[in-house]
Formats: sequence, C-alpha cells, structure tokens
Amino acid sequence: MTSEDPDPFSGSGSDVDEGPVKLSVHMGMWDFSRCDPKKCSGRRLCRLRLISEFRLSGSGAGGKFRGVILTPSATAVLSPADKDIVLGRGLAVVDCSWAQLDAVPFHKLPRAASQRLLPLLLAANPVNYGKPWRLNCAEALIAGLLICGADKDADVLIGKVGYGEEFIRLNQEYLDKYKTCRNSQEILDAQAKFLADLDKPAESESEDFESSEDDSEYESESEYETDNLGNRIEKVKIV
Repeated sequence: MTSEDPDPFSGSGSDVDEGPVKLSVHMGMWDFSRCDPKKCSGRRLCRLRLISEFRLSGSGAGGKFRGVILTPSATAVLSPADKDIVLGRGLAVVDCSWAQLDAVPFHKLPRAASQRLLPLLLAANPVNYGKPWRLNCAEALIAGLLICGADKDADVLIGKVGYGEEFIRLNQEYLDKYKTCRNSQEILDAQAKFLADLDKPAESESEDFESSEDDSEYESESEYETDNLGNRIEKVKIV
C-alpha cells in the first residue's frame, strides 16, 4: 500500500525550491533503500521539504514518532476516526518495494505509532497505473490526508507529482465515500461494496447474452400462427 517502486515520471512536477510550505500535518518517511532515489516520490517530497526522512536507529524524530504510519503490514484500516492522531501527531509512510515486502523489517518501526492500511484505491503512478492498492509514497500520503480531512495539505502534495490530479480522478468516488465513514468498519463495508461493484460488468454482459438468446427464440416462435381451429401452423410466406 505504501510501497515504492521506481517511478520514471516522479520528476514531472516542479522541483524548484519555493521556500518552506507551512503544512498542518507533520509528515515523514522511512526509507528502506529499495528504489532509485531520483525516481522515488517520497524522496522527491523530502527534497521539497514537505516531509521528513526518518531513521530506524531509534533516535531522532523517527524514533519518537507517535502518529499514524501507513504500511502494508498493518491490520487496522485508516478511517476518519484517526483524524485527531494524524492532525496532532503526524502521518508517515514506508518507502520500500512491493516486490520485496518480506525483506522489510516493519517490526523496527516505532511501537508508539499506529500502523494503518489504506482501503481500496487505484494507483495512478506510471509503474502501477490502475492497479488496486499499489500506491507509492506520495499517493499514500495524499489518500491518508484526504480520508482524515486534511484536504489543504493533500492539495499541496497533489501539485508536486505529475500524476496527482489523475490519482484523484481515478479515486474520486472511493475517497468521497471513505471521508463520510465514521470508523474502520464502515470503511471496510464501503470497500466491500466497491469490490462487489467491480464484478458487475461481467454479470451485466451475461444478462445481455441471455436476453439476446430469448429474443432469438421469440423471433423463431413468430414464424408460426394459429388457425381458426386452434391448430399451430407455419405462417404462409408471400413471395
């Protein structure tokens, strides 16, 4: 969910230092060095001084972080119920590769922090475009901020990655619904409905096929008629 794969278009936004941007949410990232720093969306946000880079040594801001960490290893789902923690203590991600999750030492993350999963969302980054849950660091932070009501901070990040607007376009319906949920259970219920809806096109095509078969039978039946005595006879074709 918060894993990072090399993103060839992560530099499509502006890297010009426009001075420090004042954000309401303190954000950070633990980098497990699994991708090219020049193509990493998390590193990009660090260079722009929008998020901090944390260390696993136990010292510094990373070791004392008590906010919400978005990780694929979490068991609880992020919801608006986490808003106070996110706004008051911060939001962070783990920069790693989806292909190497088993090698990531998630157990070394601060125990005082709250680890959370993100619900169903589609990636817009070029590496995993359209794939569910395969978000990179920037997308995960944007989603977490929006779900927890920090829209202004999310807008800042959206403007710093070239696919930010596309990420919102792909997930607008999902995000709008998640923001109305009160807790993780309601998020899971909404997610279940979205997953069920994804299967409906196949069912619809099946129904259309059955309907066309019925129509053909009806047309076949129309080749016959009933005479005055009630006998079923073939229609007389006038040539």
